[in-house]
Amino acid sequence: MWVLSSADASYRIDPRSLRILERQPQALEVAAAIGGDGQLYLGGAQGLWRLPTRCRCRPRKPG
Repeated sequence: MWVLSSADASYRIDPRSLRILERQPQALEVAAAIGGDGQLYLGGAQGLWRLPTRCRCRPRKPG
């Protein structure tokens, strides 16, 4: 499985142990091509998914 960051680096990780198996700067071109938006993406045989990296939570109103 690949973790792609359109802002920084790309890594191939073992999905079971979450250990980094290799780093590939060339994969950044793929991440940049999908938006260059600074988000994280997971890639695998089934496709590419954007990971939520920002909380869009609103504070509760008192009462």
